[in-house]
Amino acid sequence: MKRSRRDPLRDLQQLLRVPEEGACNLGSFLFTHADALAPALGSTPDDLRASVDMPDELVAPRVRARLVRRRELDQERKAQEDAEVAVRAATALGATVRWTEHGAVLDTDLLFGDVLADRQTKYISLKGEDFTTAIERDTLARTVMLRRTFLDVAAYVDAEGLHVRWRGGRGGFNWKPRFVAPSDRERVLTVDLQPRVPAAVPRPGAWLGDLLQEMGFAV
Repeated sequence: MKRSRRDPLRDLQQLLRVPEEGACNLGSFLFTHADALAPALGSTPDDLRASVDMPDELVAPRVRARLVRRRELDQERKAQEDAEVAVRAATALGATVRWTEHGAVLDTDLLFGDVLADRQTKYISLKGEDFTTAIERDTLARTVMLRRTFLDVAAYVDAEGLHVRWRGGRGGFNWKPRFVAPSDRERVLTVDLQPRVPAAVPRPGAWLGDLLQEMGFAV
């Protein structure tokens, strides 16, 4: 049976838990695995090899500090990537909106997917030509579970708020627009909804069933 390869970084973290005063275990380990560990520690192989004869009590604090800084950099990079994903999704969501007489029908794959990628975002602001509806990101995130339960989740937005429907309209939420405090304006992801395309005057007597049909439900 082929033996699984050990992870030098994991082994290093184990050694850091019980450094031995006066011993050079950490320095020796860094020397042996310098090439593999240098990227994870934000260092160079030569720099790590130079610690071969240093005692554990001197090496351990330095390595811990490097690991902490590396985690911070990874978290910052991940946050930036998530923000970029969310912005691209917001652009796509605004571009694919479909207007009806009741409001703007939204792509729920995007609304409950990549639009929520940035956890630093506090509000998702859906901006039309004559209204802006802001909803808490956490509120939308808690709704994601609906899409795992129901196959026909749909959503539309208007000046009255964001409306989510499922089970052919028998289930649903209606969220009113939220006030965004000035201190939170930097944490808003704006979805610019493409303008309405001029259409014929709607026939009298339109009701929810018409909207559900336009959203793809069988009524």
